[in-house]
Amino acid sequence: MNCNPLDARNQLRLCYVVELACARWLWLLIQRGGVKDPSLWRFLENQAAQRTCRAWQFRKREDTLGVPVGPLLGEPDLTTRLNSALPSISARLGERPVDREIALHFVECLEEECARFYREMASAASTEELRHCFLAVLNREDSELRQVRTMLL
Repeated sequence: MNCNPLDARNQLRLCYVVELACARWLWLLIQRGGVKDPSLWRFLENQAAQRTCRAWQFRKREDTLGVPVGPLLGEPDLTTRLNSALPSISARLGERPVDREIALHFVECLEEECARFYREMASAASTEELRHCFLAVLNREDSELRQVRTMLL
């Protein structure tokens, strides 16, 4: 994914869109899952809630920037960048209920893609403050990925 030409506002806007898309995808997994594994569904609910909260933190940070310096990314460009960053969210779940193995596979894919996204965002950050912000999120992503991989074992 190419993050380089984005200014701070558009970088934050893209992060907001990515986090909301992740939360929606996790809620979809929960809706498609059975009630046979309540601990997994609680874990996924917690992950979705954290992503929603993180999305709004990005939105608040974007709002503090004031008047845009350049043009804002539109829906088509945001969607293209989102699909490039997170190809797993366009995967089909099939007709069967989502069980533990399938859910954790998709969550692991999502975490890997998010870690890669925030690594790229950190390297392309338009300010030092944003770079530190993206690195902090990357550290959380790496921690969550380790947790999901532990659950897979």
